[in-house]
Amino acid sequence: MKRSILVGCGLALVLAACAGSREEIVDEFLPPTDSTTTTSGGTSATTSTTVRLPGSLDEQITELAEQVRDIRGLPLTVPPVSFVSAEELEAGYQSLHGLAGSGDERVDVGSLRALGVLDDGEAISDLESFCSLPGFYDTRRGMLVLEEGLTDLTPFGRRHLVDELFSVATDEAYRWWDTMSALRQSGDVEAAMGLWALVQGDAAFHADQYVEDNLDSTERFAIRLEEISCQQEGTPPPEFVTALEEYGPTVGRAFVETLIGDGGVATLDAAYLKPPVSSEQIYHPPLYGSGELAIEVDLPPIPVSGFTEVDRGVFGERMFRAVLSDGVSPAQALQAATGWGGDAFRVLRKGSDVVLVLLFEGDEARDARELAETLGGWASASLGVGAGRPDNRGLAFEGEEYAFVAHSDTTMLFVVSTDAVAGRSVRDEFWPKW
Repeated sequence: MKRSILVGCGLALVLAACAGSREEIVDEFLPPTDSTTTTSGGTSATTSTTVRLPGSLDEQITELAEQVRDIRGLPLTVPPVSFVSAEELEAGYQSLHGLAGSGDERVDVGSLRALGVLDDGEAISDLESFCSLPGFYDTRRGMLVLEEGLTDLTPFGRRHLVDELFSVATDEAYRWWDTMSALRQSGDVEAAMGLWALVQGDAAFHADQYVEDNLDSTERFAIRLEEISCQQEGTPPPEFVTALEEYGPTVGRAFVETLIGDGGVATLDAAYLKPPVSSEQIYHPPLYGSGELAIEVDLPPIPVSGFTEVDRGVFGERMFRAVLSDGVSPAQALQAATGWGGDAFRVLRKGSDVVLVLLFEGDEARDARELAETLGGWASASLGVGAGRPDNRGLAFEGEEYAFVAHSDTTMLFVVSTDAVAGRSVRDEFWPKW
């Protein structure tokens, strides 16, 4: 199956009506400072459920909640509980935590199939990895969703539900879900992804602490066995899917560990009051500490006969790393994506044909050059195009599809199209500068 960079268009958040500035959105949803406490003393283990939990399961979840309070130092009310089938559980979890949940909420499956990203009959969730889980916290409904028939938790299940309950605790304290949703609606994709990684990294870091403090070596080994079993159950997902899945629990966890190392949990708590504003800050924590912001890149509308603009926004370092992970070496992908200063993209469509135009601004001239060279090699190897030929300041790749990449000083231009004629037409819009 051919994978195309244009999957990034489908997985990017869609711009919506502005809902205020980033700072206004964060301030709007933060609770009053006197209503949030960082101590867990005196908090009762209250469980409000929509169904009656089996006694042993109720006791296990109540115990997990108490351990979450002790470890994270935040109050926690166990949310209402509902039971669903295994199929409904997987669908709900993927909707919230999968590519669609953490990226685009209206992925155009038809265009992804036309581009060869999906086979006929294949869904976005088919590209993702999934282990059997006991349940998850549905942030949208404020409910703990468990698999029907569940009566006991394995060590893997306890570790997973602890991870979910840490997210419940931080949402109760800082209302991050409302903040992230509002950032998405405002079109500030990078800020939403910065907050998402903070939350998931916080949960992953403290869930590991729970395992270390509360599970013995036999139980920790059982967790590893379940993880290995899951990995062996299905076909490994494409590298770009793996990169997107690991962004929150792996990259975000490293970010959180850095914050805690710098100033303890108080520094982590403070990050919810002033969240990271880009995926770049998650990959490079010192940039968060320095307050460095992304460069605003202006990419005007591009007229192409018969094509309509369907999306525009910011790719961000997260998406560059994910796309490049499937086609070039990890070292090349890392070097090319590092140095991101800002970008802007536009997506045009006519029927099943799609054009992506992306303007990138690097921190230094070498950043634009390295990304251009890497994208050129990636396009030649991954798309339906031939070897590149010189074209003014850049290289053009033409075959079944079309790509053009060029760089000048700190700026890079990238055009890719499933329609070679349309791709050349878009490229001509940037003549003679490019």
